[in-house]
Amino acid sequence: MNKPHLIFLHGALGAKTQFDRFMPLLKDHFEIHAINFEGHGDRDYSGRPFRISGFADNVVEYMDQKGIAKADFFGYSMGGYVALVLALRNKDRIKRIFTLSTKFGWDPEYATKEARMLDVRDMQSRVPDFVKILEERHTAIGWQTNVKATAEMMLDLGENPELLLYTLPEINVPVRLTVGDSDKMVTIEETAAIFRNIRFAQMEVFPGTQHPIEKINSEMLTSRIREFFK
Repeated sequence: MNKPHLIFLHGALGAKTQFDRFMPLLKDHFEIHAINFEGHGDRDYSGRPFRISGFADNVVEYMDQKGIAKADFFGYSMGGYVALVLALRNKDRIKRIFTLSTKFGWDPEYATKEARMLDVRDMQSRVPDFVKILEERHTAIGWQTNVKATAEMMLDLGENPELLLYTLPEINVPVRLTVGDSDKMVTIEETAAIFRNIRFAQMEVFPGTQHPIEKINSEMLTSRIREFFK
């Protein structure tokens, strides 16, 4: 019996290696795929601006290369946003979507605040340990280029969000939206607003859970993934 395809999509500043610890717990149930968006991890890019729509194109290109007609998706943070945009733009390629800690409430004020936190000089003195992680993660274009392109993407997303409440009813696949009750970036309220506007959506709040995927309980998360995609 063929196992269903499950594609993992990472968040902003992230890479597919962040999912490595979940794979052993899921490999018996799914044909697992984890991709790097262009300009992330060891993947180079053409120099075009980072955009959610461009990352969605990366996913479709990967599926075409692998001969995957349709797949399930797990999207962490920005990856969840990409998956939902895919559900609007490429309806025939999506079976189900599971999001974790996805930021939906983008506006110019919030985007400006977040982009300001991605000043490379400030980061080197403010969060040197995180910079070291980014240096080791983004080997193709370098962490500074990735960070600058991400900040510019956030500013654009604040002005031009790609998920709008009035378009969400067009998503016609099962979606589970999950968020931690201790997430300092994503609120339960903004997640609930998206939940209320997607016809086949479920929502779950994880207790004692922060935003970084590195801090989530892997047994808990993978059990939820297996249950949703069974």
